[in-house]
Amino acid sequence: MTSQKQTIETNTLVIGASAAGLAVDACLKKQDIPHLLVEKTNQVGTAWRNH
Repeated sequence: MTSQKQTIETNTLVIGASAAGLAVDACLKKQDIPHLLVEKTNQVGTAWRNH
């Protein structure tokens, strides 16, 4: 995994692209609320695959 540094301004940050993070992401998109979703791995839903 490579790490990239990038500066992004946002008022809403969603940490984790697991079930809850993806649900929050969908709700924010539906309401046109600008946000950033970040995940520490290179895939979404990694927690599901590890159990």
